[in-house]
Amino acid sequence: KVSKINIKSNKLVSVNLTTYNRAYLLSRAIESILKQTYKDIEILIVDDCSTDETEETVNFYQNRYKFIRYIKHSYNKGNAHSRNTAMNNCTGYYVAFMDDDDEWIDINKIKKQVEIFQKSSKNLGIVCSGITRYKEDGSQSKEHTISPKNLKSRILRGGLIHNSTVLTTKDILLELGGFNLDLPRGIDYEFFIRIVVLHNYSVHFMNDITCKYY
Repeated sequence: KVSKINIKSNKLVSVNLTTYNRAYLLSRAIESILKQTYKDIEILIVDDCSTDETEETVNFYQNRYKFIRYIKHSYNKGNAHSRNTAMNNCTGYYVAFMDDDDEWIDINKIKKQVEIFQKSSKNLGIVCSGITRYKEDGSQSKEHTISPKNLKSRILRGGLIHNSTVLTTKDILLELGGFNLDLPRGIDYEFFIRIVVLHNYSVHFMNDITCKYY
């Protein structure tokens, strides 16, 4: 059983990065985390039993940065399991998500989001932001976030919150019981829906573009 982190003075941010057979992209994601101006972080990389050079890539960074932790599944369990492994093993009060094929482009992303949480009401569940979307054909588009008039209705339509822009807390992750292991896809968004619709948390939409979303 994992106990909640209730020490409000804990400013540590756990950046939970899940990956599988994307060693050729992983360095880009890690490097973008390392550029953050907010330094009270740990990076927890959960490897879903990759068969490529993922472990060697992580070891390269672990030898240079002691706050990078690595967990490798003994067999391929799926993304929801990986996200829950990260949830159960991270130690920060705050939790940021990073997908292995994305990268942060705002070096102040975490700093801004932590400040928003610290100034907010107890009801805040997610701080997220806009993205620059990169498509396979090479085209790109900026997608800013705007707080909808009816959050619960709008979030059910999808496409509102992007995983790699999110900051939440470990207490909220534990309260919701983590990610749904029964879903083959869309686990991130189903989780966001539960935060808002079933648990009545609010969302702060930063207008900033903080992430390249591939």
